[in-house]
Amino acid sequence: MSSEHTTPHDTTIAQLSYEQAIEELDTLIAKLERGSVPLNDAIAAYERGAKLIAHCNALLEATEAKITALTSGGSEVPFAPEQADHPVQQGAASENGTLFTDRDEE
Repeated sequence: MSSEHTTPHDTTIAQLSYEQAIEELDTLIAKLERGSVPLNDAIAAYERGAKLIAHCNALLEATEAKITALTSGGSEVPFAPEQADHPVQQGAASENGTLFTDRDEE
């Protein structure tokens, strides 16, 4: 049972937070951009980077799903920050962004 193609980091990617994964990815990119990495190490760094990107994407998708569930009461409604409950929503905006409020309140 050889583990010649796995690194000790392979089992820990799933345990990394988004910030930790991004930090490691930045480190790998900087290392590769310097160009002083042997080919085998560069390939391993590229493979690890691809796994880190996939992990970050999965974390972002999970976070988006949580936000969607929280903002829609559990129904499937896409999250759009500009649709958040806000007093400004009670009026309409003109093309230049000026707010038109309901005139019935006068």
